Amino acid sequence: MKKIVSFILCTLIIFTGTLFLSSSVRAETNADIFTKLEYTVLEDKTAEITFFDSASSEYTIPEEIDGYKITSIGEKAFEGCHSLKKLTFSNNIVEIKRKAFTNCNALTTVVFSSSVKTIGNYAFNECVSLKEVIFVNGLDTIGSYAFKKCERLESITIPSTVKTIKTAAFKECKALKYINFENAEATIGDSAFVWCSGITEVILPEKIKSIDENTFYECRNLKNITFKNPDCVIFDSSNVIPESAVIYGYANSTAESYSQKYNRTFVTLNDEHTGVKGDVTGDNDITIVDATQIQRHIAKVITLSEEAIALGDVTEDGNITVTDATTIQRFVAKIIEEF
Repeated sequence: MKKIVSFILCTLIIFTGTLFLSSSVRAETNADIFTKLEYTVLEDKTAEITFFDSASSEYTIPEEIDGYKITSIGEKAFEGCHSLKKLTFSNNIVEIKRKAFTNCNALTTVVFSSSVKTIGNYAFNECVSLKEVIFVNGLDTIGSYAFKKCERLESITIPSTVKTIKTAAFKECKALKYINFENAEATIGDSAFVWCSGITEVILPEKIKSIDENTFYECRNLKNITFKNPDCVIFDSSNVIPESAVIYGYANSTAESYSQKYNRTFVTLNDEHTGVKGDVTGDNDITIVDATQIQRHIAKVITLSEEAIALGDVTEDGNITVTDATTIQRFVAKIIEEF
């Protein structure tokens, strides 16, 4: 069963069939904006968007269409939408299918909802202008090549709910400098971050189970990688971690064994190390990113680990609040010299 709905938004709202979308599409100018939306009603009586075309620069995917909850974005549904710059997901979307947004070359910002569980293979492949991706708790799987060649993507936070990052998920994201894994209980797939030449440091938290072949291959500027899980399974190959990277881990850990086998520099972590106050991300540096992570935690976009919360409580009042974020910002700006 397939329905096609087209609508024009200007000063008037136009009905086609029974669909009513009030202000889901916004224009940057006063010109008329034409949007074509096609969908299929699935067996469970929910809807899947199968085609989208619009001159709009911003779009929020509606929660419903003709009374059907929109739960998935179909294969290639938004492919090549060259005008789209910002995309926001509604709370009913569960799955984003293969190549759903590939080659949306003007897309700069994607805001996911907590309902999104699966981002399919090649979903945002070659969205070359994509700079900001906001994942939230609820996400389970990031598919193979999902963000391949998103060349302007600078930072990502992997929510604690993520279980799988598949093959080459972030391949050739050359501007990517910062990855926060929170405390995700995840397996990291083959070549997940291959040729991400901007990454300088990676901290893998306690619940990361494994990293596969070529995970950080050709990450030429990677200087430090820390394994907080002493039993993390590291694929048996010299190509997993660049030769230039110093490996940090616990004594008698898999990280130490890997370092010995492939003649890498290894530094033993102190079991009693509690981190640096204000260093929420655990990257041994206090930056504006630490303040941002606190703000995202307060807004319930992410969930910080207990260790990160303790380090973020710079006011030492027993709570992590906006005041802590502001204090870190003041410290970074050198308005204050200490906490």
